[in-house]
Amino acid sequence: RKIVDNKNFVIPTPVTMDELEALLMEFGIMEADDESIIGKTAAELAAELAVA
Repeated sequence: RKIVDNKNFVIPTPVTMDELEALLMEFGIMEADDESIIGKTAAELAAELAVA
């Protein structure tokens, strides 16, 4: 319906997931991913939090 009622005659193009995440982070809607936790077990992460 939004496309039919669009008076600008512009159809929005979809963005990739990476582009969407970048926009969300840019406008503060989503926080940046913490990639330092990749490859660690839950026990390792818990141990790091206990030390900090």
